[in-house]
Amino acid sequence: MILKRHKLTNPEMIGLGIVGALCIAASVFTLKTAPAKNYEIKMEAATQTREAYREVKTYRQSLGIEIDNVDDLTESGLLGVESSPITTVRGNLESKLTSINPNWAAYIVDLLDQTGVKKGDAVLIGLTGSFPALDIATIIAIQCYGAKPVWIASEGSSSYGANIPGLTWMSIENLLVSKGFLKDHAIAAAVGGGSNVGGGLALDAREMLKANIIGSGVTLVDTLPLTAAIAQEEVLFENATKGMRVPLFINIGGGISNLGTSGAQAIFTPGIQKQESILELEKEPFPGNMTNYLKKGLSVIDLRDIPALARMADLPLAPAVMAQPGDSDKLFKSTRYIWWVNLIMLIGFFGLVVAVAWGLTDNLMKNPRKEEML
Repeated sequence: MILKRHKLTNPEMIGLGIVGALCIAASVFTLKTAPAKNYEIKMEAATQTREAYREVKTYRQSLGIEIDNVDDLTESGLLGVESSPITTVRGNLESKLTSINPNWAAYIVDLLDQTGVKKGDAVLIGLTGSFPALDIATIIAIQCYGAKPVWIASEGSSSYGANIPGLTWMSIENLLVSKGFLKDHAIAAAVGGGSNVGGGLALDAREMLKANIIGSGVTLVDTLPLTAAIAQEEVLFENATKGMRVPLFINIGGGISNLGTSGAQAIFTPGIQKQESILELEKEPFPGNMTNYLKKGLSVIDLRDIPALARMADLPLAPAVMAQPGDSDKLFKSTRYIWWVNLIMLIGFFGLVVAVAWGLTDNLMKNPRKEEML
């Protein structure tokens, strides 16, 4: 067999470069945009969340509670005040503003999918009044996904959360249940704050928060020490989910019964937790719900560092205008190439390179070639 081989000439290299560039350009034209996975569920969840926000704003206005359009840039009605008698700790204004976006519901749908949640599953949630907008988005997202949200709440709130007397989390929850946005109430609630029982709050503030919980018909968790309260919450979750598959626990905010010790709080990272974290968490004096469920093999999600989560979800920080459902290319759109067209171009270009390299195109070129018998 006679094979021809040679060193590529400048015209050949230039020609191959041009053909390669044309293939790359053609490949770009095959890039297509399509709806993202679970697009319909995401849109439904975000749309319901936006409508729920409007309902809360209308309710707030009916109570005569002023909306501060300087701090609450989008005039959502979901931003609390810097300080009040029921404020547990200082909160970050940027985080609270960032959390007021209905498209968080779409991000939660992605997290449910990534952690293997199926229709009919129960999803456990430990939430506080510190991020009422994110609480709403999370519960609605789980409902739209076809799973059952089961949550224990902390009635107290940090700055700029649901920390206005008369517009606490329990009042928001009661409103949204009555309007059909939430299918259930919390299975239990605690005052929150120090030791989960209102440590750091005045006595009358603690009693007011307890009255809110009891008046809502929700079981009050008012147990000391904190380890006993965590054990009580675990039993409440277990009783509420008997016979159901429970693959996931979600923490929203800084509830101490969920986080455990301050050392554990530093170990948890934004979003889905890694099972390897258990080794570090073992060193902590006592575990919270997040640690306990991680040890039991559940997926665990931490929704605390809102700016970091927003960057992961491609959501804006402290938006000046209320986002509309679907306002996120990353969450709602999927881009992909037409694979078979690109495969044909790749095979064709590879064939051309081989042909030129072995001198099979001599008939098209006017360059002499040396032949060698192999």
